[in-house]
Amino acid sequence: MNKYLIKCEVSDIQQFIFNVSAKEAAREIKNRVAYVLNISEECQNALTKSFEKVEPVYSGVGNFLIKVQTTKNEDDIKSLINDFQKNHLDKDIFPFLSSIKITDDDLTNAINRKMQRAKLQRPLVYDLINVQPLQIADDFNKLKGINAQVPRDKNGNLLNFDDIAKLSDGDAKIAALKIEIDDLSCKNKNGILDNELLKLITAKGLQQNIHIVFSNSDNCFLIGSWNKVFDLAIELKSSLGAGINFSAGIVVAPPKYPMMRLVEDVEEALTAATNKNSITCFGKTVKWNEFKKSQNIAGQLVDLVRTKGESKSLVERIKASDIGISKLQRDASKGRINIPKVWRLKYYLRNIRKQNKDEVEKLFNEYTQAVLDAFMNRQATNPDLYPLAARWAELLLKK
Repeated sequence: MNKYLIKCEVSDIQQFIFNVSAKEAAREIKNRVAYVLNISEECQNALTKSFEKVEPVYSGVGNFLIKVQTTKNEDDIKSLINDFQKNHLDKDIFPFLSSIKITDDDLTNAINRKMQRAKLQRPLVYDLINVQPLQIADDFNKLKGINAQVPRDKNGNLLNFDDIAKLSDGDAKIAALKIEIDDLSCKNKNGILDNELLKLITAKGLQQNIHIVFSNSDNCFLIGSWNKVFDLAIELKSSLGAGINFSAGIVVAPPKYPMMRLVEDVEEALTAATNKNSITCFGKTVKWNEFKKSQNIAGQLVDLVRTKGESKSLVERIKASDIGISKLQRDASKGRINIPKVWRLKYYLRNIRKQNKDEVEKLFNEYTQAVLDAFMNRQATNPDLYPLAARWAELLLKK
């Protein structure tokens, strides 16, 4: 019997899923995810029935990889693929399929290269006159597992992003988070991200806060109440442990923010963090332990304002200091380091309440030392985590 790997990737998934209006976006996005998932499942089921033995390697929203054993040859498989694809020639999205005969070699790169070639060879539909507009059924309730996780009200109705934003602490905004596992060795652990994420959402009682747009075992896109998304990202990193590295991008936005622009912003943030075991938030790329420290500093700043009578201007000063530090960093890259300017950060300590002076001074000392260490290329605290923490605290303090 011959052995083959067969891979499927549905084209332009993110553009298709997020190309919706802000009104009823949560529902429309989920229905589009169900539509994409149905295509890949339909394809996988059709292929499974065509071969003597099929072993799934992984499957997700719009993609899968299977191993098959069959008496069929490569031309037979190509014919099966063409027959399935004929039904999707006139659709907005298209299931690309590629196959490769299994040998003793590592075929991961080979099947991926063949898939890239397949994507350049989409068959054309010539009967454009009779093309029908795409009809997307209200099928999101058929989703299962992690992809079925959407916030609902007490009557079971899906919550819109406006409703989810109102469940945030402080400013009523949403956050979009995209996660991608960095380790290639971990990408074959099918379901490790999905299982851990769903377990955390349930354990932390976040079912009404987190809308899973899609999750594909080694990457995930979700939207939720902004501060709950921040906390969930930290909890997920802690839960998965040091053995699994993953990168992430977070973007905070109003609930009516255009979905396609939100996706572009998140992709840009993720790109900055990819393969660095880091997270990009508010334009700052930091390690996970630094993001956790930012969370702690944000909590400290909120406590200083809410319970210890400090002015919100303290938070504004730290946030604004990022502009001056960026200039210092540009100067340093040109070989000019004005050390006195670094120490002027402590100028912000004026007007601090007497009872808070020691705590705030310690915070600013750590901040200025982090800036100096960064300029001198010493392995120390990333100064970016302080302006990040200030922006975090600012959102928490808004009513």
